[in-house]
Amino acid sequence: MDAHAAATAVFSGHASGTTKSRNGIVEAIRALRVVRKSAVKARTQTINQIRSLMVTAPSALRGKLRGPHTAVFIDTLARARPTGDLTDPSAATTAMRRLARRFHALQQEIKGPRPAWTLTAVAEPDPSGGGGPWSDGASTGPMSTA
Repeated sequence: MDAHAAATAVFSGHASGTTKSRNGIVEAIRALRVVRKSAVKARTQTINQIRSLMVTAPSALRGKLRGPHTAVFIDTLARARPTGDLTDPSAATTAMRRLARRFHALQQEIKGPRPAWTLTAVAEPDPSGGGGPWSDGASTGPMSTA
């Protein structure tokens, strides 16, 4: 049926349908995914802000943070103890420390329990008994490619 025929059927009263309800498990999953996606986006913005501040930070501070992996320098910044004097390099250290702590809070939110996956497992149990679309991809069911 094309769009024109569908519209004609609806306007003539021959076709009708019920609207989707905005409750239940599907809506719960959608809401939880929106929150998680927002946290991931905020975490990305936070790491980008830290890196941008590193560009203009004093060379002594840049030297300390240049080599390590991202997770290591975020941890180093989160543990930093600025003097409280808002002169260089303390102001940069204070700002990056706050951002690093924000990064850690967002990381905890993202890595925390995932109720959306639990709700989905209840809504659509895997008939094969293992794997399925909501697992880590190690399905052993009839649709697996392994």
